[in-house]
Amino acid sequence: MAAARVLVAGLLLFAPVLLHAQEELQQEVAVSLEQQEAADEQTEDDAQWQQLHAYTRHQLNLNKVDELSLQALGLLTPLEVTAFMRYRSLYGPLLSIYELQAVPGWDLATVRRLLPFVKVSDGVEGAPLLVDYHRRGQHTVLLRHTHRLHTTDDYLGSPDKLMFRYRYSFPGYASSGVTAEKDAGEQFLKGAQRKGFDFYSAHLYIARWRRVQALALGDYVVNLGQGLIQWHSMALGKGAAVMQVKREGEVLRPYTSAGEYYFFRGAGTTLTHKRWSVTGFASMRKLDAGGDGQGITSLISSGYHRDSNEVSKIGRVRQMSYGGCIQYSIKGGRVGLNVIGHRLSAPLLPETTLYGKFAVTGSETLNASIDYSKGVRNLHFFGELARDRKGRWAMLQGLLASLSAGVDASLIYRQYDRAYQSMYPNAFAANTKPVNETGLYIGLLLRPRPGWELAAYTDIYRHPWLKFRVNAPSSGMDALVMATWRPSKVVETVVRYTWKEQMLNESGGAGLPYVGLVRTSNLRWHTELKTVSNVLLRTRIEMNQRERESAVGRGWLFYQELQTRIPGTPLRVSGRLTRFDVSGEGNGLYASENGMLYDYAMSRFSGIGWQWYLNMQYKLSKSVTCWFRVHRTREQAAAEPMLLQWQVIAHW
Repeated sequence: MAAARVLVAGLLLFAPVLLHAQEELQQEVAVSLEQQEAADEQTEDDAQWQQLHAYTRHQLNLNKVDELSLQALGLLTPLEVTAFMRYRSLYGPLLSIYELQAVPGWDLATVRRLLPFVKVSDGVEGAPLLVDYHRRGQHTVLLRHTHRLHTTDDYLGSPDKLMFRYRYSFPGYASSGVTAEKDAGEQFLKGAQRKGFDFYSAHLYIARWRRVQALALGDYVVNLGQGLIQWHSMALGKGAAVMQVKREGEVLRPYTSAGEYYFFRGAGTTLTHKRWSVTGFASMRKLDAGGDGQGITSLISSGYHRDSNEVSKIGRVRQMSYGGCIQYSIKGGRVGLNVIGHRLSAPLLPETTLYGKFAVTGSETLNASIDYSKGVRNLHFFGELARDRKGRWAMLQGLLASLSAGVDASLIYRQYDRAYQSMYPNAFAANTKPVNETGLYIGLLLRPRPGWELAAYTDIYRHPWLKFRVNAPSSGMDALVMATWRPSKVVETVVRYTWKEQMLNESGGAGLPYVGLVRTSNLRWHTELKTVSNVLLRTRIEMNQRERESAVGRGWLFYQELQTRIPGTPLRVSGRLTRFDVSGEGNGLYASENGMLYDYAMSRFSGIGWQWYLNMQYKLSKSVTCWFRVHRTREQAAAEPMLLQWQVIAHW
């Protein structure tokens, strides 16, 4: 039987040309960012990318890995994880990494995406001893400096952005470290920041020690259910990954990023006994807020303290957060009960706008939910039912299905009350929060033949109450169709079409406002070619049209990117030149940028102009790597200041 398995794997064998682990990581990040290109703001949550990079140095042994660790990678769907665990249970330990192609439902692209982070070993690997927790990990120090030339901003501090991070990481078992950051325009060692950096964070995290599944001290994040009542970590929305619509991750994770809002500060632990796991956590921290003597008008999440107005809002309110969850494992799934509450030192005042009538008010919130997941053969069911302290409900039900070889489908139905309230949700929704929405999402993934992949989804939704810039109940529809062709391991071509229909306020001829229809369509062609001379070429052409009753906007962009390693040197160079022409109010095109390690951006293009950037990476030694980056965007209306960045990372 073992010989037959090796023969099957050999017949499926591809000639492996493994990219440098960092290149693979950067590509994974770029794909993830473009799958959620609805937001203009750049995320500072790089925890997932830190974890993936750590696994390039401490690879998961597929012959020993458990289901939770495989899910935590964030690269596989629940169906793919279940298929692998069944395969290993049926046939025993893997004999070769190439045997992964024999796992039902896994294609060549899935295997290649996973390769930098996993290994196959038949050695005896027992549970690590306590002494291993501080010996087998890796120390990392990061120092990053960002500067914009010739800025005209009238801020209190310099235009320099500084970040320092030290972290010790033993992936899956232990983590500790400190992070410090100063944003551009903030003061340093004076004024409001006399202690140096504007933001400090520290954490200690231990996992999988006897019955302690997780212990988090200091700064940490909490992820519950499907995000209806609480989800701190980054989670993908609607996009090309039509089968990755389920929220998955550990309940407690260490917080290691530089964002200043989406985390807790205190302690949390998860204890396990047989099929049961119990989590409890508590947090006390100060939040920036705007308001008056009567209460708070808004909580500020940006973390910017650049002028006297922003400085005046520093830490104006204290927030105590507490909660926990109980989970029970069943065959092929689990059931969980989740509770979380928050108490503010000053009340949130009611919104003065009609669309904000049901926003969170008062000084206390309390939410509870029940969530579940269950695999039955080629089906995976999941969902969550949540309730707030005022009795409003939110519900999400999902299904992932492997209909046949090469045909997968996903379905999500959600119904969120117009007045449902929660502080830190991040659930699947057309809105930014799971509130005021009913919708049905259907996704389909086809692999008709080797090298071809077709993905499509449609999402139909309605909002029973008013929204920002929508002064009436409204509805909408999103759709995507994407074809990917990989004729070989060095060529990939993608053609993608998206269409979106939503409602927005318009002004009538007599000045009377009404709600009109907005239709946006987008067509993208993207190709990548890796030549034999270790040169990677990326080319993209994209066009869109945004139709409103009052105006029509159109846009296009073209970019050419090149990445290469200078022969005979430890120097890597990459650059991109983009030309864009985008017209129309509210119209924009998006493209992710390949920057320095752990520093990723999403550019939004509007107007007419050029963008270019140049990245250089130099490996000083086996453990020290340096980056340098120059970035500039020039539009006819206005040119952004040139951006200069450098970064040093040391590992040992």
